Amino acid sequence: MVRTSWVLLAFCGKLALGVFNDSGVMDWFQDELREVSNYHLSFNGSVPEYVRGLFVQSGPARYTMGKARVGHAFDGFTKVYRLQFHDDGSVKFSANFLQSSFLNASLKKGSIALALLMGRTDPPLPETPRIALAGHNDNNNIKSHRIGDLDVILSDTPVMSVFTEEFASLDHNIRPRLFAAGIPGMPWHDERGITPTTHICPTGVMAHGKVDPTSGLFTVVACCIAVTGPLQHDYHIVFNIDPKQPDRRKLLASIQLPRGRPASYMHSMAHTPNHVVLVAEPLHNSLTGALSGKPLGEGGLYMGDGNTIFQAVSRRDGSVREFEVPPFLFSHIVHAWEVGNDIVIDLIRYEADPERLIFVKQFLFKNIEDKLTRDLWPLARLMRFRLKSDGTTEFRDLLPDEFGTMFELIKIDDRKHGQEYCNFFGMQFHSNAYDEEWNSTKVGPAMAYAIGKRNICTGERRGYYGPNEYPTEIEFIPNPAGTAEDDGVLVGFVFDANTNSSFVQVLDAKTMSRIARAELPVRIPLVVHAAFFPEGAPDLMQQMV
Repeated sequence: MVRTSWVLLAFCGKLALGVFNDSGVMDWFQDELREVSNYHLSFNGSVPEYVRGLFVQSGPARYTMGKARVGHAFDGFTKVYRLQFHDDGSVKFSANFLQSSFLNASLKKGSIALALLMGRTDPPLPETPRIALAGHNDNNNIKSHRIGDLDVILSDTPVMSVFTEEFASLDHNIRPRLFAAGIPGMPWHDERGITPTTHICPTGVMAHGKVDPTSGLFTVVACCIAVTGPLQHDYHIVFNIDPKQPDRRKLLASIQLPRGRPASYMHSMAHTPNHVVLVAEPLHNSLTGALSGKPLGEGGLYMGDGNTIFQAVSRRDGSVREFEVPPFLFSHIVHAWEVGNDIVIDLIRYEADPERLIFVKQFLFKNIEDKLTRDLWPLARLMRFRLKSDGTTEFRDLLPDEFGTMFELIKIDDRKHGQEYCNFFGMQFHSNAYDEEWNSTKVGPAMAYAIGKRNICTGERRGYYGPNEYPTEIEFIPNPAGTAEDDGVLVGFVFDANTNSSFVQVLDAKTMSRIARAELPVRIPLVVHAAFFPEGAPDLMQQMV
């Protein structure tokens, strides 16, 4: 009994020293109103010479306005962060708020303006059709893209924020002609068929569209709901954007869904050289919820009773093949490629749970603030699906022995476009204790975040964990002189709750050791997807894919 007590005391003492410390997670979601432009960073350590270009990431940085506060981690007012790695070795950092109508109308009002959000504000916004039809729904904060010479930031809406000066300044929005009356900007000039008659297309796979390296076209999806009810069909509309005509959506495929099958809410899609693949999960926009102004996580979305359907669309002629599997929800596509006429897709799979609805409910503040709720939240799995040419489907868990942890926001070497891969890097919930042992299998609480690495071909396990540090999505920047999938570095921002500050870190992707760090002049709350645009683009980008 005495021996057991000493073991417990030693274990508790180890925890007190910082192992699996997530005590400062809610400090991550505090306002940071300071802005900075072209601040010269000083790195402790060495950044490789091949890291030259522009790193861009965006996310909420203000959660309150007056006496009101948003209720979801993704709903705050957007700030855009830029790291410019110059040829002379200098690095400049900028952090500036997106001058959206959502921000400007809220500042003018002194409270949160009407907008379609993930969670209810405190105090709640009035629930009114104006939110969906004329709300200030241009708070884009998910992912930045470069389409030809066009720099844009996108979210899960049909609104595109166009920037100048390499993401430094918002120039204008491109928005639907009818379904975005509260958003200043220019309308889409669409080909016929993009928006079916008597339909609205409130969401779509915009943020995770992708530029096809062969054609240069940017392919995305709109999810269109019949306003006249179940007597009409809903649609998934796949379209291309030509960088020469960025305000014109060109139809690739109009997928009519069976009566009674609503359009899906989808956050991402798969891209291969010959196909784009939609993962039509049984998660749907509620027309009544949207038109009554309900937030997505509080009645604006619901889970239906159908299966999940893969819809593989040919880039060549727009033809569609469908593969139906038992229901699941998902967040992100990790990678996809073709093997003969089969399509292989790796994705982050969540259980089809109507009470949780992936990140939509997971990142409601009421669920993050309750430690028991967040620690017991069901874990997602990294799954591989093979859509076979005979119409059947195979699937398996890629990390079958790791049930106490999960990965999100996964990156691989972009040069593996259209090919099978081995190494991936990602944000890891319930981190392993990498600070104790590089291949640790011990797991911590949900908000003990790490950057984890796995080789699904060899089983190699590594990662980087810092107690009470909160990294978000990293960008893998390959060494152009190397060929190995982990020959390169991982660049990303980290919030350090120990000092209530943030820094940039550079990890060696092979060893997962920190090789450089630079303190930042402002805090960075939760940011989502990162992008890196190397100098020499598009030639270098073409080489990378």
